[in-house]
Amino acid sequence: MLRLIVDTNLFHEFRPLEDLPWAELGELDCIELIVTDVVQTELDEHKKSTRARLKRTAIKLTKQFREMLLAQQSELEIRASEPRVILSLSDMNFGSETYGTLDLGNFDDQLVAIAKRLADRYDDGSVRLFSNDTRPMRKAVGVGLKLIAIPDEWQRVDEQTDEEREKLRLANENKRLRSQEPILELSSDPLVVLELILPIYAPLSDDEIDQFMDRLVEKNPKETDFARDKTNNARTALFGGVTLGITQYEFKEAASEDVEAYLEVSYPQWEKTCREKLQDAHSHLTALAHEFTADFLLSNTGTRPADDVLLTIAAKGALLVMPPAYKSEDNDEEENETELAALVFPSAPKAPQGKWKQLRTSMFDFGASRDPFGLGHTSHLGLNRMPYVPTPKNPNYFYYEDRPNIYVNSFALTCAQFRHAGEPEVFKCKCIVDGRAEDLDGKSAIVEITVEASNLSDPVRQKLIVRFRANQENTFEAVSEIISEGPL
Repeated sequence: MLRLIVDTNLFHEFRPLEDLPWAELGELDCIELIVTDVVQTELDEHKKSTRARLKRTAIKLTKQFREMLLAQQSELEIRASEPRVILSLSDMNFGSETYGTLDLGNFDDQLVAIAKRLADRYDDGSVRLFSNDTRPMRKAVGVGLKLIAIPDEWQRVDEQTDEEREKLRLANENKRLRSQEPILELSSDPLVVLELILPIYAPLSDDEIDQFMDRLVEKNPKETDFARDKTNNARTALFGGVTLGITQYEFKEAASEDVEAYLEVSYPQWEKTCREKLQDAHSHLTALAHEFTADFLLSNTGTRPADDVLLTIAAKGALLVMPPAYKSEDNDEEENETELAALVFPSAPKAPQGKWKQLRTSMFDFGASRDPFGLGHTSHLGLNRMPYVPTPKNPNYFYYEDRPNIYVNSFALTCAQFRHAGEPEVFKCKCIVDGRAEDLDGKSAIVEITVEASNLSDPVRQKLIVRFRANQENTFEAVSEIISEGPL
């Protein structure tokens, strides 16, 4: 038999008595849980507690104690065997003994005093103080009372307060509502952070500009022979140019005013333009290197389409953004409507040349129109024209709200219904650095995409952080490569 003088915390801080692993206390036939008078009194007081769990536990226990008394039962069976566990009530008072260091005005000391008296009464070594609080355990040791600490593993899972339960209810409700929403996911390429090197080009010196001008003129020399077509043209006067059915030609020299315009205006202007390009080469090279493209991928992995979607791409910091250029109808390649002023040298003007002029056409030439008055056609009357019918927008496509053709702080697209479980939608964004490389070295900027929808609780965002690092480059080498490889 093991008699445990229980502390009040056994009822409030640990699992229900019937759920505790009593066998862990040793190989015992029976364990008696003795509820002393001071514990019963404290439980009565806890029935008025403002703490819901404390109050509920106290009411349950005192009701069981009352039923025991009314039924004139001396014990309440908690567990039938292995080991058998019973609960009993004790009227033992703490008495007048002080046991040295006990303060009988304190609840813990009163409990220890009662436990000591019961231990002295049974005098068989079966009594233990059963508590988890440090103070009564320390006091028990001080008076020579044996004790068993309630194992920490027996503690109950903290019960939620009304406020915590309400938070959980709201969280579950929010989760339920979100399960009926689209699930939009964003990613970017480059991923999260882009390290952007900003080259710094110094202006070319006058000597370097003169060197490049010599190379450009060497590749495009000024023409002096303006009659080359006379000997190179394949149209020679065969058969004397008089034979029936053969077209006749006559060679005309290049007009003197055209030759003068080429020598005095066109070619000098080309040289001037090339020199200006070289003088400002460092600016062209820097501007071209400050542009880059970012891709954003949007997917809907939920079970609902997103309605009335608004997608915004914005630049924050020393950046500007714009949509990619339109695609040509005849070519999949994008046509840059706002191409940066890259370092491209103009083609040299073509020198005027003499030309072969047609004098007479054979009588058998039927190339003229057989219907010179258009009598066989009715298109001039508008009879073949179809009425204009505007093409309706596809509700599943993204359309620009106001597509800019220059760099701006932000732009937006809309979609009436972004379908779910489809391929990700790719949004390309052209970006340009808005500042001097020297001033931005070590700094950062952000390109942010935000997606909102009428059936989406919170916007979805993805940020691409752009970190700038300035680096000095060789202008002479860069220009030399352009001139060597360029189609001049």
